[in-house]
Amino acid sequence: IASSRVVAIIRGKDADFSIQRGMQLVELGCKVLEVTMDTPDALRVIATLVRAVGQQAIVGAGTVTEASQIPVLASVGCRFAISPINPQGFSAACRAHDMVSMPAAFTPQEVTRCIEEEADFVKLFPAQLYNPATLKALRAVGSFGAVRFVPSGGIKPDTADQWLAAGASAVAMGTHLSGEDMRILPSESERFLAAAAAWDEANATAEGSAIAALLSRLALP
Repeated sequence: IASSRVVAIIRGKDADFSIQRGMQLVELGCKVLEVTMDTPDALRVIATLVRAVGQQAIVGAGTVTEASQIPVLASVGCRFAISPINPQGFSAACRAHDMVSMPAAFTPQEVTRCIEEEADFVKLFPAQLYNPATLKALRAVGSFGAVRFVPSGGIKPDTADQWLAAGASAVAMGTHLSGEDMRILPSESERFLAAAAAWDEANATAEGSAIAALLSRLALP
């Protein structure tokens, strides 16, 4: 995750379209896919992507709200689990199933709990209420500088590098990366087709893709 620098969030309204978009993102260079558990038929989406692109990217689950979900996620090939909270026993359950853990924190006290529970990464959420300067200040305090923070929420292509420069290990990006069409049901044909066409136009080929250009800009030297 840290070497990839970008986590692509797949939060879709349709399972098959979520699979399709996940495969497209990997073709464009994304190395980390987070399929949120509020995506319809999320386990099938994860399992399909693991089979299809698991050699080129790591696939995990987001919006995991209970440690009891971890065994099932591991069974379909999840490599990591991300939560918008820090469920009791979450990081320990991930370790037990050889999965990377990323619970969420917002306050220094919540960050401390993640450290105590040996979380692999800490999701800084909601990042809309932070800014890169605040993250930099947080990392200057005690042991927080060693925490691998991944801001999530409202991260845009033109702000992602600022978060990384402030010390984030990676950034998690949703519709600004995966596309506005992910939010729309294909049955809403007119809105869906317009949004899908806009994403396709911006990412028609890897050479001219806005996403590929972003990933190249954010890559480690």
